[in-house]
Amino acid sequence: MNLLSITVAWAAVCSAAGGAADGGQPVGRLELDRTMHEEATLTEITASRSTWRTRDGATLHVPTAQLVTWGRCPPWPVGPHVLLADGSVIAGVLEAFDGTTASVRSGALGRLSLPAASFVGYRRTAASQPAAAALEQGRAATTDPAARFFLLLRNDDRLAARAVTIRDSFAEIDWQGGHVAIPLDRIQSLTMEPVVEHAAPPAPTLRVALDDGSRFSLASLGPPAAALPCDPDLVVAVAADGAAATSLAALTPTACETLTAVGPPCPLTRGQTLGGDWPAARGLTGFTGIGIQAPARVRYRLDRSAGRFESTVAIDDSAGHGGSVVVRIVAYGGNDERREVFASPVLRGGDEPLAIRADLSGADLSGAREIELVVEPAGREESLDRTIWLDPRVVAIE
Repeated sequence: MNLLSITVAWAAVCSAAGGAADGGQPVGRLELDRTMHEEATLTEITASRSTWRTRDGATLHVPTAQLVTWGRCPPWPVGPHVLLADGSVIAGVLEAFDGTTASVRSGALGRLSLPAASFVGYRRTAASQPAAAALEQGRAATTDPAARFFLLLRNDDRLAARAVTIRDSFAEIDWQGGHVAIPLDRIQSLTMEPVVEHAAPPAPTLRVALDDGSRFSLASLGPPAAALPCDPDLVVAVAADGAAATSLAALTPTACETLTAVGPPCPLTRGQTLGGDWPAARGLTGFTGIGIQAPARVRYRLDRSAGRFESTVAIDDSAGHGGSVVVRIVAYGGNDERREVFASPVLRGGDEPLAIRADLSGADLSGAREIELVVEPAGREESLDRTIWLDPRVVAIE
């Protein structure tokens, strides 16, 4: 099967995507740049087009450039997984790494040989966090300027290494104190520096999520001619970034400021919560996300006029039942017209995530060229006002 062509003969239901149609075939909500189909079944998707079957049995051919999203992402992998530079997560064991290639054995994808440049981390379990307390704490624990790898062991020891080679279930580590071989199952997390934080991939990028928790861009697995050794029944969600939709997690803000003298000057994380956890809230996950600590304003400049903004936002799980915020979306037009297009009710810790779908155009605004996310405290205690925005994106208009 061609890497960029997934023909889906669905057998598993995307449970949160809409249930099953008559005959037991799985369905999900298909969102396009201008329209939406509440119940659609994916038949085929490639880099240029996709084919769907609608509720009434009609066949729908859609250019992939018009695709925004379909389905719903599963929980993050609970077992071993590999992190790639573009934000991809591959559930599977890191079998080998030699500085040139990384070899991964995945139950869904088979054995993958990936360029070392795309590899940024290995985690034994999801509890290890996407960005490991490992990197900065590891750097603080070493005076070795040549250190490029930071390891967190299962006994909570930390080690900064100059080189790491993995083979035969062992990690051979060169560090300031010499050379040591550590069984791979004793390593909780391995983080390689520099960490590329969800670098913007070439547009458009087709992303796929599998029911084992993997989520990745097809381009990250190899050249278009490479085979994708994946049972297509495992696919539970797809998204196209850089075509009709643009993920804010892939953009660098043009302005990011806190509204108080206390706290960091830019209270923002990309691809993780503010506490370093996976982007998730109350069991809901996404392809990516951004974390924003209130009070803050985060502004993005867009390369095209956008007609709508979408995301799912909540106080992140680390706050428990603490924290309370109001979030606002402000759109700016081509002549710097300004309009607040969305204001939430008070969001409190433990509340269900709020789905936002804000119209960025109107009588006084013909599409947004800039967008600002505003997070305001709704109570006295600001330390727990930590929000996570799952899959924040703008959808372009012609």
